[in-house]
Amino acid sequence: MTPLHKTVRRVTIDEYGYGRNRRKLVVALEKGDLITLREHGCRTRHTARLWDIYWWMLRCEADKSAWKNSASGSTIRRRDDAHSQNVPSRFAKNICDLSTQ
Repeated sequence: MTPLHKTVRRVTIDEYGYGRNRRKLVVALEKGDLITLREHGCRTRHTARLWDIYWWMLRCEADKSAWKNSASGSTIRRRDDAHSQNVPSRFAKNICDLSTQ
C-alpha cells in the first residue's frame, strides 16, 4: 500500500439532492487520515477523521443486526410500556392512544 502524503480528490458518479439542488459530491482524502466532503460548486466543506467514520459504520451495523434480531421491535414496545408506567395517570391514557396508532 502507498502511504497518503498528498490530498486525493474525486467527484462522485451520482448526484445527490432533488430538483435544482442536485449536485455531485467532491470527496477528498487528506493527510492526517481525514476525509472531507463538499458539494460540487460550493465552498462549504465537512471534515471528519477516518477512524470516527469507521467506528460509526461498525456501530450502525451492530444496531442493524440487533434490530433484525429483536423480534420485530418487541424491545421498543417494552420500552414504551415501561415509559407509560412512569407517567402520571392523567397522561398515560393519551400516550397509550398514540402508541396504538
